[in-house]
Amino acid sequence: RFTAILSLLERPVLKIVEANQFKNLTHLALRFQPGTDQTIKSYLAGRLSKTSIESETRGRELEQTLQELKEKTSELQRVKVELDALTCSSSKTTQELTMTHKNELEKALSKQKEESLKLLQQSQQAASEQAHKQQAQANERIVDLESQLNIMTEQKNRLDSLSTKLMAENRTLSTRLEVSDKSSDANSVEMERLRERNRDLEKKVFEYEKLCTAN
Repeated sequence: RFTAILSLLERPVLKIVEANQFKNLTHLALRFQPGTDQTIKSYLAGRLSKTSIESETRGRELEQTLQELKEKTSELQRVKVELDALTCSSSKTTQELTMTHKNELEKALSKQKEESLKLLQQSQQAASEQAHKQQAQANERIVDLESQLNIMTEQKNRLDSLSTKLMAENRTLSTRLEVSDKSSDANSVEMERLRERNRDLEKKVFEYEKLCTAN
């Protein structure tokens, strides 16, 4: 059985682990690299630019849809005017027709009018639904980008705090090492241990600076 594990320690790591009755086997470990202010701003600027372009595109599509709706409405008005004119003309003609023919003509005109009104309502409803859908998508994209910005800012603050702590501890150990160098040979073991610990801290600081430079 495979399990995805996200570790949020000093450096976040995503692991794919296979658990069996004997032990847990790590098949994949992905380390997250923190971004610098410049890379984060560049990434978010790109995302914001893309979102703005998409929003403008959807705005143009909405305008086009509204324009088409306006044209259809205008066409419907024209048809309605023609229909009214035809109705008026038909009213003169139906005076010469029998009552049966007059009823049939009125039914046909009523049906055509209902179909035209139905078409107008469907077009208006479709345009309204499309506009709401596009607005909702744009709002969701903006919320997602703001959430990503908050997460990246929090990760950067944690890394800055860790760097400050490591540098302070390095200075403390350096001071203790200088004091130890002036003591007797009986403290040589302690001095060596302090030197080893100082080297480890310098290595961590170097790796952190290298990571920051790379990002």
